[in-house]
Amino acid sequence: MICPNCGKECTEDEYFCRKCGTKVGNFQFVSNNDEKVQNDYSETSGFNNIVGGIPEQEVPEDDLGKTIDTSHILDNEEVTASFKDPSKEKPIELGSVDDDFGMIDDDDRDAGKEYESSSVEGVKPEKKKKTKVIVICVLAAVLVAILGTIGVIYATKTTQFNKFYNAGTVLYNQKNYPDARTQYIQAASNAFTSGQKIKAYKMVYATDEMLGGYDKEEIAYMEALVDLDDDNIEFYKNLIILYQNNGLDSKIGELISSAPEDIQEELKNFDGTIPTVNYPEGKYAKPLEIELSATDGVKIYYTLDGSKVEDSQTRKEYKKPFMLSDEGQYNLRAASKSKNGKFSKEFQGKYELDFGSVKEPSVNLDSGKYTEQKKIKVTCDPGCTIYYTKDGTTPTEKSKKYKKAIKMPKGTSLYYFVAVNKDGVSSGVVTRAYDYSPDFSFSYDEALNALSSNLVSNNIFETKDGTFKNKDIGYLNYKSVEEMDGAFYYVIQVEICDKKGNTKSTSYYGVSTDSGHVEKVKRSGGKYTIE
Repeated sequence: MICPNCGKECTEDEYFCRKCGTKVGNFQFVSNNDEKVQNDYSETSGFNNIVGGIPEQEVPEDDLGKTIDTSHILDNEEVTASFKDPSKEKPIELGSVDDDFGMIDDDDRDAGKEYESSSVEGVKPEKKKKTKVIVICVLAAVLVAILGTIGVIYATKTTQFNKFYNAGTVLYNQKNYPDARTQYIQAASNAFTSGQKIKAYKMVYATDEMLGGYDKEEIAYMEALVDLDDDNIEFYKNLIILYQNNGLDSKIGELISSAPEDIQEELKNFDGTIPTVNYPEGKYAKPLEIELSATDGVKIYYTLDGSKVEDSQTRKEYKKPFMLSDEGQYNLRAASKSKNGKFSKEFQGKYELDFGSVKEPSVNLDSGKYTEQKKIKVTCDPGCTIYYTKDGTTPTEKSKKYKKAIKMPKGTSLYYFVAVNKDGVSSGVVTRAYDYSPDFSFSYDEALNALSSNLVSNNIFETKDGTFKNKDIGYLNYKSVEEMDGAFYYVIQVEICDKKGNTKSTSYYGVSTDSGHVEKVKRSGGKYTIE
């Protein structure tokens, strides 16, 4: 038998050309249940209409009962080149059809070969697509059900949350903190979102602060707030304070390390409510100006005798820097007090002040009476500064600084001098008292007599002794010796009082120390000038 397509010679029992696969004879499919079905096709195109191994047209009755031998169908090397094992031959079964070459066995399909029936490829994607659609619909339905359930829970929880939270706020504003706390805890138990939890936890913490005695609870709520909002630096600071006040300082480092990097540095420099001091404890050779500081919103109290601040009767409220001025030992303790009356953990520091010694300044003039005007010169050791006063008070660094020799004033004067080193340590006080009265031609007694005569002649006094017929009396009071218009004058105050001692008039006169001449003097700002 010759193949009509390629011309290859085929045997009588071959139904397909082994070279090109063209049908060359009648054949019969053998089904799996051994039923014989005869199908006679004269054209190879008859196999192109088989879908899923099932023909589209009925089998002619004439071919029924015929059988075929398929033992040599796949002997052709070209046809079997893509098969996994070409040495094995199997009967052709329904559903194993190729558009180009006819039959493909199940072993080749199962082995994952590329050579598969185009008709099969057309059916499986459709089934898969339907399956996918069903799965997606089921998942969508489940998702909708879940979201619906969550929505119902959210609405219910939010309603309860708002009810308890608002009730707590009313009670808190009324300062009914115990009942407010209960309401806020109920709000926290119904909180559904992180925002609701933060609101509730903050208010439970606030009421615990006002009530006191809830240290563990305050820590727990603040730790929860840090977990909920780890960018809020105030939560970290509040937790640091709680750790400090409850002996949990060991947890502070770990807390700071867990914070976002952009706030770690600020947290490391945060001191909390424990007061800090500008000087560390220790020994100093100078007076110390102590400054205390703590977080905002608290008051600071301190003691210097070592007594506990909270219980001490000697504690003082810190309002401004204070001095440790004297040599000796100081046991400083300081604590802050919150708005709800709770004291923080204490700062404690021991300070010892040992100034050594600063040499007293040297003054060139001794105290005494002088008739010739002199200059007062003061010296001290290098590195020290001289301060002085003229009112009898002890000089400090705020007193007048000595810069050059002082011209001795007329009359009596009193000077206090000290030397202060660069550390603020002062020497002992050096005192000088001077009475400078120039050796004038007219004595003061002569000046009084000249002035009395002048007052009588000008009808200011009725008598030289200052008495009046109406019981008034005049007084002459020495003020100073002043240089005016190039000459020296005794400056004398004239005061007239009534019989009850009430001042009626006051005036000033100058009497020349050389001639006894009397001039009316005007006083302004402590200075005197001739009218």
